[in-house]
Amino acid sequence: MIWLVTAALLVYLILLGWFSLGLVRLRRQKSVHHDQSPAITVIIPVRNEEKSIRSCLESIWSGSNPAFIRQIVVVDDESNDETVRIVTDLKTTIPVLICVPCSQFPQFNTIRSPKKRAVRIGLEVALTDWIALTDGDTRVPANWLEHMCSKLNPETRLVGGPVEFNQPDQWFFKWLHAEFAGLMLVAAGSIGFNRPTLINGANMLLSRKGFFESGGYGSDQAVISGDDEMLMHRLHRNQPGSVAYCLSREAVVTTDPPGSTGEWIHQRLRWASKSTDYTSLPYRLFLASFWFIHAIFLTGFIWSLVTLNGWLFLLLQIKTLADLGFLLTANRLFLSKPIHWTTPIWSEWLQTTYMVLTGLAGLRKRFSWKGRNW
Repeated sequence: MIWLVTAALLVYLILLGWFSLGLVRLRRQKSVHHDQSPAITVIIPVRNEEKSIRSCLESIWSGSNPAFIRQIVVVDDESNDETVRIVTDLKTTIPVLICVPCSQFPQFNTIRSPKKRAVRIGLEVALTDWIALTDGDTRVPANWLEHMCSKLNPETRLVGGPVEFNQPDQWFFKWLHAEFAGLMLVAAGSIGFNRPTLINGANMLLSRKGFFESGGYGSDQAVISGDDEMLMHRLHRNQPGSVAYCLSREAVVTTDPPGSTGEWIHQRLRWASKSTDYTSLPYRLFLASFWFIHAIFLTGFIWSLVTLNGWLFLLLQIKTLADLGFLLTANRLFLSKPIHWTTPIWSEWLQTTYMVLTGLAGLRKRFSWKGRNW
């Protein structure tokens, strides 16, 4: 067992080192100053967001953002709360705001994923080539679009940006905050090497032209999740080097964490459910390898406790220290709410267990999302 764990640990440390070096490369990339601000349409797919849509829209229509915005399109996916009324009321203060119900576009009902259908409808009515995508439960910074646009060059078709959880002062949300930051670091680090892996649809700048040139969602429209990552992979395959990342504190979009443990579990099951649907075989193998490495770590950890193997236990703490160092770089790079150094330590094996279990459970492709069961 100790040799198996050692081999897995070496591979894992190489991966962390690769992501870390990618972050360095990304930080060295120079921002681009545009003499003329590109015109942008902001698309926000929503379903039952009455608690947050007002603050979301007001944050978008603030600071330097209006200088870039030609249009804000809220695409309503059959909300049965006050979302549509709130958006309608805000039209008096946000003149470029429109609300588009999905029901007006039956030609897109063949798209099985509600989120992808809403984004596709938004692209249909958009007035500009450059599209900013976010969710209805987010808040964006005052200079959001200015910083995202600083990563545009003639080859760029997609710019990703960091997303951060609003962090209530509870242990569960502190763990989610650290985990989510880790995902952002992996996303940015892989893009730094022009090998994109992850991205978050709550903070993206997308070329409408690039979307259609790459075939849109294509066969991926049947997959419920993946409106962001699968699209990114398509764009990268069609034009390598077209994906950029804005790793800046001034570009961080904040969002609400899952409201309950059950909601969090179903969110993660939804994310994991697409793992076998990626068209890239190397990327599917990468995901499978990452899962097996963590399964080895978890098995080794349990074995070290059962057999009281102190050497094996100490060996596994190298992973804990490596994760700690990696996650704490997020404090320096983009987080407004820093991760406390103890959080990655006490949550290490909770995180590993969750990754192994959700990776398996996600293969069933069963989850709930926005009041719908899949």
